[in-house]
Amino acid sequence: MSAAFGALICVSAALAVDVGVVVLKGRELQGAVDLSALAAAGALRQAEAAGEATARANLPQVSAVRVQTGVYTPDPRLKPSQRFVAGGAQVNAARVTATAPPRCSSAA
Repeated sequence: MSAAFGALICVSAALAVDVGVVVLKGRELQGAVDLSALAAAGALRQAEAAGEATARANLPQVSAVRVQTGVYTPDPRLKPSQRFVAGGAQVNAARVTATAPPRCSSAA
């Protein structure tokens, strides 16, 4: 009985560590993308270069970075997904999306 309980505790601990790593990596990626969006918005004429450079400097394992400039309308009646429209003549915002390869903590 105690062997089964010990095994259950070990499996639970391993699962908790793996879930923690996944959450941490997601937060790291989100932080790098947020910083990249700020850099791109601060330099709209060079948004793509600024956003990609900032993402790669803060998260070297990032595999793809996409920077879009467009128009952001801060209208609370609009859904958040509808407030940014890519392109436009009077660009006032940038949106950055990035992906990073998953890392498996269990692999040797």
